[in-house]
Amino acid sequence: MTCGDDDDAPVRRKRATVASTWTTMSVPGPIAVLQLVGEIEPVLKRMTGRVPDPGEVVLASFAEIDTGVIARVNSRVALLMPHGGLRIRERLESALVECGVMYAEPSFGAEMLPISDMYPEAEDEAEARVLEAIARAASPMAVAPLLREAARIATRDDKTTPEPITTDDILRGERLWRMVEPARIAVIGRTNAGKSSLLNRVSGYDLALSGPEPGLTRDAVAARVELSGLVVDWFDTPGLRGTADPAEREAVTISQSLVQSADLVIALAEPGGGWPDAPRIDLRVLNKCDLPNAERCAESTQAQFRVSARKGDGIEALVAHLREMLLPQADLDHRGPWVLPRDTAANW
Repeated sequence: MTCGDDDDAPVRRKRATVASTWTTMSVPGPIAVLQLVGEIEPVLKRMTGRVPDPGEVVLASFAEIDTGVIARVNSRVALLMPHGGLRIRERLESALVECGVMYAEPSFGAEMLPISDMYPEAEDEAEARVLEAIARAASPMAVAPLLREAARIATRDDKTTPEPITTDDILRGERLWRMVEPARIAVIGRTNAGKSSLLNRVSGYDLALSGPEPGLTRDAVAARVELSGLVVDWFDTPGLRGTADPAEREAVTISQSLVQSADLVIALAEPGGGWPDAPRIDLRVLNKCDLPNAERCAESTQAQFRVSARKGDGIEALVAHLREMLLPQADLDHRGPWVLPRDTAANW
């Protein structure tokens, strides 16, 4: 049985009313779990020939592709549990698309369906948003404050009246959200300032080419790295210099775009090398302070940090400072509400 075989099936709507999400990793395994959310009964009938009652668990055949278990969570949520082979997953996905089902990540939110449908264990929408944030969090350190927020919501005496929030609450919530969606750091500097070496040192891996040749990095290199527990997206941009090379000019354009969209811009320089000319610089870091001309590091009055990416000198202090700039410890210690981004418009 496939969706196309049901002559009595209604004409597919232009807008999907059911979303599917794999809640298990996309690797082979004994069992996979696919969550269906929305107007699921027509899809269940066409896919399996069965429509379990809410709370019921049944054995079924999935569109003649595989045999597995259906667990009906409530009227709008069901879990399909086929075998976890990749080919089975691919064929089930295709069959669901034929049924008009839209695939969505768990974080697709209420644009198509109420977020409470994605997290039926939540008592209300506010708690569902906290659970969604936990599922999406890039930084493990987000879990504890989010669980604290969930407990705070659960113990509120009056859940029917929107909780009053302040501008400070909103701004703090935006900074805390960087634990869920990583902030963007762009590192700019002249050629051979050591930007690639700095990325390699901070990440602990050789992610970017580094060497004495100027202009070695012609493309921006992106990496997800951890700064004292806070995960960020780090962009190692090409060296800024005047050049007639079309490829390097394009790289400079990319660098300028990254600077405009970054949450934090680091200007990196070497002793005597000069600072980059940029419309925005949030932190000036002087590199290569382990070399013979290191005495020139002390002469730079503009540098806020002096490091050696090659040897690691000063890196720990720099990393701690970057994390404090993006996510102050005072925000983590605060016991007020964590205003999640999508709650702001409703509560403010």
